[in-house]
Amino acid sequence: HPFLQRTPDGRRKVVDWYDATTDGRVDTSRRAQAQDGTLIGGSGRRLQLGKHDRAGREFRIGRVGMEFLPGDLQARLTTDRQTKWNEGRRYWQEARARLEASGGSLDENDARQMEEKLRWEEFNDPGPCWDLIAWQEADGEWRVVVDQDEDGDLGEESALRPFRGSGDWAVLGQEALLHYAVDVEAEGERVVLYFDSNGHGTHVAGIVGGWEGPTSRLNGIAPGVEFVAIKIGDGKYGGSTSGFAIAKALDLAVKAGCQVANMSFGGPSFFADGREPEAQAVAEAARRGLFLVCSAGNEGPTLSTVGAPGTVPYALSVAAAIWPDTQRANYASIRPADTVMFDFSSRGPLPSGSLGVDFVAPGAALSSLPAWTLTLGENFNGTSMASPQMAGCVALLLSGAKAEQLPQEWARIYRALRLAAEPLAGFTWADFGHGAIQMDRALDALRALSDCEGATREYEVEINNPFGVGTGVYERQLAHGGAFDRTVRIAPHFDHDASNAERAATLRTLRVHAEAAWIQVPDAIHVNSAGRSFTMRVDPEHLKPGLHVSRVLLQDADQAASAGPDVVIPVTLVLAERAAVDGRYTREFQLGPGGLERCFLAVPFGARRAHVEIEQRGGPRNELRTGAGSVSGFTYAGDRQARGRYLLADGETAAFDVPVEAGTIWEMSIAARWSSNGLADYQ
Repeated sequence: HPFLQRTPDGRRKVVDWYDATTDGRVDTSRRAQAQDGTLIGGSGRRLQLGKHDRAGREFRIGRVGMEFLPGDLQARLTTDRQTKWNEGRRYWQEARARLEASGGSLDENDARQMEEKLRWEEFNDPGPCWDLIAWQEADGEWRVVVDQDEDGDLGEESALRPFRGSGDWAVLGQEALLHYAVDVEAEGERVVLYFDSNGHGTHVAGIVGGWEGPTSRLNGIAPGVEFVAIKIGDGKYGGSTSGFAIAKALDLAVKAGCQVANMSFGGPSFFADGREPEAQAVAEAARRGLFLVCSAGNEGPTLSTVGAPGTVPYALSVAAAIWPDTQRANYASIRPADTVMFDFSSRGPLPSGSLGVDFVAPGAALSSLPAWTLTLGENFNGTSMASPQMAGCVALLLSGAKAEQLPQEWARIYRALRLAAEPLAGFTWADFGHGAIQMDRALDALRALSDCEGATREYEVEINNPFGVGTGVYERQLAHGGAFDRTVRIAPHFDHDASNAERAATLRTLRVHAEAAWIQVPDAIHVNSAGRSFTMRVDPEHLKPGLHVSRVLLQDADQAASAGPDVVIPVTLVLAERAAVDGRYTREFQLGPGGLERCFLAVPFGARRAHVEIEQRGGPRNELRTGAGSVSGFTYAGDRQARGRYLLADGETAAFDVPVEAGTIWEMSIAARWSSNGLADYQ
């Protein structure tokens, strides 16, 4: 992409490519030497080698067919070719009609006429097929040539070297317009074509660090970054990935010297407790110095919908919001709403009680797309767009720290981002984590923390909750219940190579502060290397049914208040109601643009489904997103969660059924899209 070629100071922007999938692998195990400067290619064409021919040179032969191309590109080529075929068929049918009208007919003994007849009776186009050859030079470096225009003349084509050392790339045919680079594996038995299978990676990269020019509106957050592109979504399987591919990609990123990794991908996790297969790889990559940023997921607005790897500690999970400026610039809004969460953005906490969402960032961006999409750029939204906004900001912060010779440890950077973050009005910690990223404040905070000895001190927190052990308190129960206690276990985190002397010298005093009156904690605790436990009491007696979210902060008594808390413990309390004896429940509420209403009900035993009806009363036509679900240790998310989208006007009703799990607390959340026309009443 033209915006991903060079940095502002002229350096090559994409410095390396890796493919952790099975995409783009071309079998080149067939070997041959040229005869009179020609070869028979994998397509069956006779290939003219031209300038690439050398006496005694051994060539590896392969082919690149339609099956190698991204699915959307295959669809475009097929559609374009069928459109041209339909036009040709119409001309042939008209010619045949004229022949028959004059008393003539097709001659079945004329091979040319019968071939034409077969051609125009049924569309059968296998698509393009490009010949590929590879050879090894005397210095050991490989060369790869692809017949870009499918004419058999390889002499007119440039030879590509492996991308890492050369930066070479080419375009696979003017019809396909697929930009690609190459590598050679297994001593020439296989050539790998590097390309973006669906545009997602190119779009995300543009958000992080695209560079068009000094006055461009399409520059990324950190245009000076260099990229290592690592592909984990296998195009042959709809972009699906695996824990193995993720682990391999993270290892490659560390070995390549990357400082920040953006992971705009994710998926459901049964327990969502941060112990998924890729969790160990994420933790190891962070230990080796990689700062990981990932998307929280697009399964909101229901609580506890963050997917892996956003569930994993040391991976910053980023939710998506939209600001008035984005509404104007990206959506041409003439009446922008206040800053609100995108309704699709996944929410915390994790079922284990951990925060789930670390930060929130702009979740929409106009950014680059691959040339094969026939689009220079487009506006996409999702937490996949929020994550690179955060990754770009982390890169800026690290760059600023390097320029000012400030310490850059993971814990210090995270604390600076947390201290600078700004909450979103009308939403809770479960929605936005620590808040919206604020880069000017973050750099100021990092400067202030540069001399703070305890800024890198980390603690491990364990709290037993009904659905796992986490770093926060999470309780879902009926309203008007009694107070309950949670035991909080806290211990200093030591590196694997920490000395006994370091452990023996550890004794800290932490002041403890609850931000809500319904939470009771001790004033302070002492923590040595073995850790310490204390009791937190939660008293919901005077709280109304619904969602109640707060925090408990622990701060080192010997550090300045400006250093902020050492530990943040999220407390999430869901107080549910019961339906009437006949199973009915009614709620009336108002929603404006970006508004969100949550309802929690106890599911009686024997119930399998809930029937929901939403009626709009007054107001203009509005768009609603619904989410329904519960937290469970027994059933998959798909069996207890459901989402929907509805357009309603005054007097109109949306009706639907959703699955429920008996014995759980069920949530029904209804969010008004930020671009909804206006305030309305609902039942």
